Formats: sequence, structure tokens, C-alpha cells
Amino acid sequence: LQVLICTLIGTIAALACSIDLRQAFVIGGALALSSTAVVIKQLNEQQEHNSEHGRLATKILLVQDIGAIFFLIIIAAISDDNTSALHLTCLF
Repeated sequence: LQVLICTLIGTIAALACSIDLRQAFVIGGALALSSTAVVIKQLNEQQEHNSEHGRLATKILLVQDIGAIFFLIIIAAISDDNTSALHLTCLF
């Protein structure tokens, strides 16, 4: 639910900046997903990976990673024939 809400907020923010709906959706989804590798490394450095909150954070991140697979499938489905599903054009 958190990923969906963050994706929606990011998409709306990108649309407010006059970005195409498809690109806005990709931006919103990318902002909603966190970096598992960074968080796991940080938990290990602080020796909190075996704590209750460390295990919970790891579980949440893994579920988000699984959600990222579905997000990539959706991106491929909404892309048109002229653009690559995983290629974002320069927005600046």
C-alpha cells in the first residue's frame, strides 16, 4: 500500500511538472522503491541486521523488490513501440 501511495504522489508531482503520463508513472514508481542494498549495508555496519527492526526492514525491502518486478512488467506493457520500456529520455 505504501509503494502504491508513493507511486501515486510521485506521478502526480511529475504530471504537475508537465511530464508525459507514462514518464510520470515511471518516475513515481522509481521514487517509491527504496534501495535494498544500501539499507542492508547500513544495518550490517550498525550491527542491527539481527535486531527485530533490522529483520522487519529486510522483510519490507524484499517485498518491495518483488513489487519492483511487477512495476517493470507494467512499464513494458504501457510503453509504445517507439520507446524502450526501460529507457527514460532526458527530462531537463
